[in-house]
Amino acid sequence: MRWKIYTYISFILIITMIFCGCNEMESSTVETNQKILFDSYLVDLIDSDIIFHKSGTITKRVEVKYRFKNLLNEKIDLNVYVEFYDEDDNLLSKEGPKQITLLANYAEQSFGGANIITYYGEFVKIVDHVRIVVEKRS
Repeated sequence: MRWKIYTYISFILIITMIFCGCNEMESSTVETNQKILFDSYLVDLIDSDIIFHKSGTITKRVEVKYRFKNLLNEKIDLNVYVEFYDEDDNLLSKEGPKQITLLANYAEQSFGGANIITYYGEFVKIVDHVRIVVEKRS
């Protein structure tokens, strides 16, 4: 009798474990590559990443992460924009500004909310590369 109970419980547990990973969720694959342009006399780009979030083969959003090092010997307030381009260098969108403040000679240690700009627009499917634009806030 105990053998039948243990078999039944084992069967239920095995079936449960098989189906626990079969939730109906949107599949998400992430591609990363370095298609980032940058030029600034105010800060140095010490780390960056562009991430294409996809569902199947369709790009849903593009996320750009960046970290800066202040090159000046003074505190600076910055506006950061990201321009999104297609393969033919046509400007698709300019997102931002993200406002950040960097102390003299300070280097950012990690990616935070102020260091990520995301594009969800109608042309997100054809984004090829980006340009990070940094301007001094007055």
